[in-house]
Amino acid sequence: MLGTGFFLGIYPWRLNAWQMSMCSAMLGIFLGFVQPMVLSALHQITPEERQGEALGLRLKAINASIVAMPMLFGVLGMWM
Repeated sequence: MLGTGFFLGIYPWRLNAWQMSMCSAMLGIFLGFVQPMVLSALHQITPEERQGEALGLRLKAINASIVAMPMLFGVLGMWM
């Protein structure tokens, strides 16, 4: 989380495309570290017979955010 916060914090002050792309790559790496931990936690926390449901809800939330976030920020951007 600290690495992600650091790269999100310095991203606006990158001066050229090369620096921004390196910052984006590091953000991807740090955010990618979380995926196995989330899946492992889901498997440990949920009962064995409900693990498929938990993974389905996780996937549903991810897909919903992929659709909803750009629309939400687009509407907010139009008002500002």
